[in-house]
Amino acid sequence: MRIGALLGATLAALGTGAAAANADDPVSAALPAFAAPPTSDRASNWSGGSADATAANALTDALKAAGFGATQVGYTPSDAGRASLSSVLEHAAATGMRVDLAPCNNTSCDSQAVTLATGMQQLVTRDATVTAPTDGFRFTGTVPAAAMPGSPIRVAVTAAKVAGTDGAQTLLDPATAVDLSAKVTGDTLAWTVPTKGDWKVFAFYQRATGQYVNPNPFEDPDVWTARDPAIGAASGRLVADIFSSKGLTDSLDLMADTVFGDGNLQRLQDMGTTLFHDSMEVQAQAFWTGDLPAQFRARRGYSMLKWLPALDHPAASSFNPLNPANVAPVPAPPFDFTGGVGARFRADYHRTLNDLYVERYVKAMTDWAHAKGLRSREQVAYNYGNLDVIRAATKVDIPESETFDFGWGAHPFQNTLQTYPENRWRYVVDSHKLMSSGAHLGGHDRVTTEWGEDFATWSKQPLDYANLVNDAIAGGVTQPIFAAGIRIDDAVYPQPGGLSFIGLDGSWATNQPQWKDVGDLMTYFARTTEVVEHGTPRVDVTIYREGGLSSLHDGDVPLFGSAQLARHGYTYDYVDPVDLAEGAVFGTRPGYRALIIDGQTSLPVDAARAMRRYAAAGLPVVLVGTVPSQAEGLRDPAADDALVRQAMRAVLASRSTKHVASEDAVPAALAALGVDPGARFTGAGADIWTVRRHTGRDEIWWMYNPTDAPITTTGSLASAGRPYLLDLWNGTSTAVAQYASSRGRTQMPVTIPAHGTLAVLIARGRKAPHVIATSAQHASYDRHGDIVLEDARGGTQSVTLSNGRTARVDLGTVPAPVTVADWHLDVDEITPGGHVAHHLDLPALADWRTIPELADAVGSATYSATITVPAGWAGHGVRLSLGAFAGAARASVNGVRVTRQITPGGDVPITRLLHPGANRLVVDLDTTVNNRNAQLAAAGNGLYATGPTPLASTPSGLLGPVTLTPTALRVVSETGR
Repeated sequence: MRIGALLGATLAALGTGAAAANADDPVSAALPAFAAPPTSDRASNWSGGSADATAANALTDALKAAGFGATQVGYTPSDAGRASLSSVLEHAAATGMRVDLAPCNNTSCDSQAVTLATGMQQLVTRDATVTAPTDGFRFTGTVPAAAMPGSPIRVAVTAAKVAGTDGAQTLLDPATAVDLSAKVTGDTLAWTVPTKGDWKVFAFYQRATGQYVNPNPFEDPDVWTARDPAIGAASGRLVADIFSSKGLTDSLDLMADTVFGDGNLQRLQDMGTTLFHDSMEVQAQAFWTGDLPAQFRARRGYSMLKWLPALDHPAASSFNPLNPANVAPVPAPPFDFTGGVGARFRADYHRTLNDLYVERYVKAMTDWAHAKGLRSREQVAYNYGNLDVIRAATKVDIPESETFDFGWGAHPFQNTLQTYPENRWRYVVDSHKLMSSGAHLGGHDRVTTEWGEDFATWSKQPLDYANLVNDAIAGGVTQPIFAAGIRIDDAVYPQPGGLSFIGLDGSWATNQPQWKDVGDLMTYFARTTEVVEHGTPRVDVTIYREGGLSSLHDGDVPLFGSAQLARHGYTYDYVDPVDLAEGAVFGTRPGYRALIIDGQTSLPVDAARAMRRYAAAGLPVVLVGTVPSQAEGLRDPAADDALVRQAMRAVLASRSTKHVASEDAVPAALAALGVDPGARFTGAGADIWTVRRHTGRDEIWWMYNPTDAPITTTGSLASAGRPYLLDLWNGTSTAVAQYASSRGRTQMPVTIPAHGTLAVLIARGRKAPHVIATSAQHASYDRHGDIVLEDARGGTQSVTLSNGRTARVDLGTVPAPVTVADWHLDVDEITPGGHVAHHLDLPALADWRTIPELADAVGSATYSATITVPAGWAGHGVRLSLGAFAGAARASVNGVRVTRQITPGGDVPITRLLHPGANRLVVDLDTTVNNRNAQLAAAGNGLYATGPTPLASTPSGLLGPVTLTPTALRVVSETGR
């Protein structure tokens, strides 16, 4: 009897059982494009953007063939640029690709339209000490000044008495703070010092920074204060002021005036183009804009001028993004007022800057795009600790994070894949969550992430790239944007790219061995996008969060310090003070069911009042640690503090509030308030992270195991219905044969390989006979829809069916697993000198580095072996495991591909692919170029040098052991006949 004709219980994993068991497929109804995702769900690529038509069109073709859905280009403001863009758009439309447009070169918008007046501004502080020997001392002297470029404008002259020091910080007496601007004539200050002692006199100057993106966007900010901004002006691409819309909209208007003609705007509209803005990598030592004093007075209710000495330390808004090795908190301000006055003023300063940044810059770009029939995609605010990511993200059609900046560790220049401590990994996920929280609050379904760059130069495998994206999706991202660059290279051996000379690269070349594996990866991502953008988001709780994000200053501390919230299955977002005050908790699309106030000592008055309203309306609130008792802001501290204390007393008095001492106690408090997690997992399954989407009828769950070991557990999902597994790699779906339902939840067994994912659709109202519980390893439907037990152990196993029947089933004796040996290996090695062929017989699998012929080899390999199916295996299922491997691996049996991508830590059913006697097993494997490049670098070839850390070789090849495991199969219920 042919094994392929046996009971095909394991066919469920390949999707055939599901179709037979349910002709009216709910997966196809809910996700009609799941098997073949559309262009709109496919990842896009940008690499700085070239509007050269020939290069852009060739790249578009290569991207289309590799499974991408869009490309991104820049523009040249000229007639030639308009014609070039027209060619690019026409070609892309004919190819079925979307083109996104980068109106600015890279960071804060830069273009020829920006002038020194509309470019970035900073406030420069000069100070001098005045020692008054007596009360009423009459002082006359020159205000503190220094020669500086940038057309400086004196904003104010102030003074305050020195109250002492605290380390390097000078403390000032707030009762003595005074604005002396009216007492300055020319550059001379005439002032009667009220009391004797040491005073500080400050002069504040607004100046244009003259910053420009090319050729060096990351200069030391100290250099900016010493050089002439005309250097920046000469570049022709000054950086726009991010607190004023003028430079930005002038830049956008320049683009429209020069390249939107000849039908280009219509073409952009037809293909759904987004205008893209890269991250805010712009520094100024003290953020400023020309009308900030007037805006501050109008919004905060008092003059900011006499409090300017308490501005942030320059490091709060300036750093070198290409030197992330010095992760450290922002130092304290060099000057501060005692009694907390400086902190209150800085809170008002930051909120005013956020008002201007969000309204005048972020929203301005979105409004401009909408007026042209386009959309905005922006990486908002995340390089600075005081620009609010959440609030900014609500005003963007597609907010974007990045896996590079968020993933920095303390020592990134190491040329190996990062192994982050748990706290750092959760910091990365939380960083993405700020962006996705803004999207959820703003009603946007898509959240993208810039992905691909890494300090792990040349060593990442496709599954490593998948892990980077999966980390981001755990944080609420829905689609990756490959940004490390793709080079069309017709040579045999790919040349280094990106910033590989300092160890930073991640770019792909079309002649890399693993380029042929990119298509499967892109389709996996597209199916993931289908799943995590379907319906509307459902998030259990939201956490109050004030402040921004800076990987260089935040250290390794997650934004929510305890791992217990996630380990108890709760999903969470963050909410900023402004959106909280405006009502963005109740009635939101994420469906938040509780608010967590985590360790806040102070609150804006409007946020405190909103918390009181929510508690009064019955929203569960968990207060962690100290109860806020102080208001933020300096307008009327005593009155505002009283309002905050009053609001917090009301919150604490609510029956829907719990006050706990630590973050670890939050899950128990939520449970006591009747807020159960959407997903619960037993045992080690607590490490699974989930994303939940709701359609009004069905629900989809995406699950991710971020650990280094496979997880097998039982999941309890807050959805009632019939579950279907969604195979993100193969595009197939399978009706789950073992599950139980009670009290609106579905319990089902879950197995997720290390760093792997699993997606489940729960179709409400669907019913079918199924297994409630079994001691067998697997339960599935065969091609008739009958329920089959499968177990590699054999023996007697118990089963309980949904009709109430229980049984003990004798599965008999199962043959022992077989380890595949005697491999033949064919390698097409690529070298800078050309191709080298290797044909080897291997009695056992081994790391290529231990095989003399392959010690430094990179390229594509085919492993082949003959497996003989013994007669004793008749009537059994068979599962294949490849064991360990280093490379992109694809397995086939008798010429049929087993699955689109082999992932470590699991097995694949291959029963239907086998026949009695000899069978051919083939594993195709593509390596990175890492080991050859490491050898070239070690030999002194400077082209392959990678900065301060020498490039190290990494494991390569199929490592195994490769095993075939027979399983017992028994029909326990003929429900489908």
